[in-house]
Order: sequence, then C-alpha cells, then structure tokens
Amino acid sequence: AFTRMPISPPRSSRRRSIAAIRAAVQAGDSARVRAVAHPLKSASANLGATRFSKLCGQLELRGKEGQLEGAAGDLAVLEQDFEAVRRALLALPEAPVDEPHEVSG
Repeated sequence: AFTRMPISPPRSSRRRSIAAIRAAVQAGDSARVRAVAHPLKSASANLGATRFSKLCGQLELRGKEGQLEGAAGDLAVLEQDFEAVRRALLALPEAPVDEPHEVSG
C-alpha cells in the first residue's frame, strides 16, 4: 500500500546556511565558505535541484582554493535560485511512499 508524503521544501536550516555563506564571504573566510557550501551542495543534489547544487559546488571550490573573488556574485545567484527551488518544491504534489505493513506469522 502507498500513502502520500509531502516533499519537503528547503527548510530554514538551508536559509541559515546561505546566511552563513554570505557572512563568510563578507569576512573573507574561505574555509567556512567551503565547509557550509559542501553539505548544501549534497542536500540540494538529493532534491534534484541541480543548478542550485552546482552553484554550491562553485562556492565550495572557491572556498577550497581560497579564491573568494567573484563569490559574492555566485551567492547572489544562489539566493535567487533558492527561492525558485523553494517555490518549485512547494508546487509539487505529494509523493507516494511505501507504507510499512505488518507481517503476520
């Protein structure tokens, strides 16, 4: 049997991650940019938000290389894309999932 399960839109933790990246870019903290962008990249890839994931990957690479020049521009695009991803996920119908069932024995 299947039940319907809502697909989660990006949570406030993702908003906090974007804010943390913004603060790290402004502070010139490339290690922090990398550390925050990496899990955000993975989480967005799992949701199928490929453009958002690639943008996170760009920021992660900038952080890894210690080259934050241009990161503010990437971040601006990331913030716009975040809203587009959020709206797209909110518009999706609920996804069916297997419902656990008892095994009689």
